[in-house]
Amino acid sequence: MEPVELMPQLLGERVRLVRYEKSHAVPLFQMVSKERERLSQFLLWPNFMRSLDDELTFISGMRKEWDERRGFGFAVTLADSGFVIGTIGVRALSWVNLRGEIGYWLGCKHEGKGYITEAVSILEKHLFDVGFNRIEIHCDQNNIRSKGVPVRLGYLLEGTLRDHVCDRGGFRNIEVYGKISSDIK
Repeated sequence: MEPVELMPQLLGERVRLVRYEKSHAVPLFQMVSKERERLSQFLLWPNFMRSLDDELTFISGMRKEWDERRGFGFAVTLADSGFVIGTIGVRALSWVNLRGEIGYWLGCKHEGKGYITEAVSILEKHLFDVGFNRIEIHCDQNNIRSKGVPVRLGYLLEGTLRDHVCDRGGFRNIEVYGKISSDIK
């Protein structure tokens, strides 16, 4: 399959996924700054997001990846207000093998309300609609909330990558969840 561009906005009942814009930098950086310790329990990147310039550089890089069809990043916003509550994206794309990996995070005030499950569902549907055959979600083995998302959406736990991430002098296991187009009912 030739690389395709995803829709720059995907709308659900309660959330809207919007291609990263510079205007997302301030709210995203504010969330990361307030929640750095919580986010760093399971993610490596928060420790590298130390300034608004870092966030702007990240967004610029993600927009370039989008333009080159190497990755697609979205701000997750509330559909009714446009308020930014987190991010979602698909990376590790293989156009030859028609697969990609979805990653996400959400501000703590918005956890436990089904927003990220809805966001993943919207993005997954769009990916399958444009021709993807396989979608993966990788989660830290100890991140109970994050692991709940693929489970709720019918992904299969395919295995554990032992000692896959080196963080703070130790190693962590990553669980790999997968869904293929034939899994859709």
